[in-house]
Amino acid sequence: MLGQKGLWEKQSYFDASVRVPFLISWPHRMTQSGRTIHQNVSLVDLFPTLCDIANVPVSVGLDGRSLVPLLDGRTKGWPDEVYSELWGAENGPSVMIKQGSLKYFRFDGKGRDAWPDQLFDLAKDPNETHNLIDEPEYADALARLRAKVTTLPAPRKKHHG
Repeated sequence: MLGQKGLWEKQSYFDASVRVPFLISWPHRMTQSGRTIHQNVSLVDLFPTLCDIANVPVSVGLDGRSLVPLLDGRTKGWPDEVYSELWGAENGPSVMIKQGSLKYFRFDGKGRDAWPDQLFDLAKDPNETHNLIDEPEYADALARLRAKVTTLPAPRKKHHG
């Protein structure tokens, strides 16, 4: 966020803040060049992926998952969702879920700095310009995403010490 939407720093869930470029080159395994994976992945997937590549077992209950199936072109059964949380000094705890092309986020801050809940369909609105939170055609998807967010642990406040 370098001024997009009037915001600075990585303190929101808009793509300019939350997306991170990620490139894997594995010439002995991946023979196709220039392939893009469109499923949702997260940086927490990096560790289990590297362990999988190196044939190192990973602990059960790890947050991430190996990306090797996606690298091999196996997308069936991929959950295609990611979560993120943030504790911003200006707007309190927040959480985001992106499932497929839908992205829902909420900031639980109070007062003048509180943000309204937001829902975007990035397939139709990649610049996140139209909040779909009140659109009837997205009511079921919104309810599903809100229910998923409700089951997550509360965002953790940074400890200053």
